[in-house]
Amino acid sequence: MHLLTLNYCGFVARYLDSCKRHGVVPNSAVLSWFYKAKIQKSSHEKCSIVVLLDHLRAADFSPLIDVFLEIDSSNIDAVDILHESPIILTEEYVLSMIRTINLKLRLVELRDVSFGKDFFRFVLWFPSIIFEKDMVVTSFMRQL
Repeated sequence: MHLLTLNYCGFVARYLDSCKRHGVVPNSAVLSWFYKAKIQKSSHEKCSIVVLLDHLRAADFSPLIDVFLEIDSSNIDAVDILHESPIILTEEYVLSMIRTINLKLRLVELRDVSFGKDFFRFVLWFPSIIFEKDMVVTSFMRQL
């Protein structure tokens, strides 16, 4: 449990430090994602973070990406990225986050997106992808 607490505290500390460096107010939704992952792990469940893009502002991406740079060596089992509302996303931020999460990425679900060819070229490299009307769902089938 001590290692789990350190890992959770490490994520929160890195996130808060990164917010300070970027001059961004910490997003309470992001802090709650880390807390939910801690609860899952303490209950001996698979530990995942669900990133709800609808709850992020453009300024939130850089600090969150900074934290995810360390995710491969963490006790987080998987990360899902979801987008459900018609808010406009910046392709660059979403791609950076996907690349940073790397091996821990389990699911990407984007609705009402209008990203360019580079995004779709990048996403097509992943094993399982479903295109629906105005929606992209990418599932990453990895052993967790």
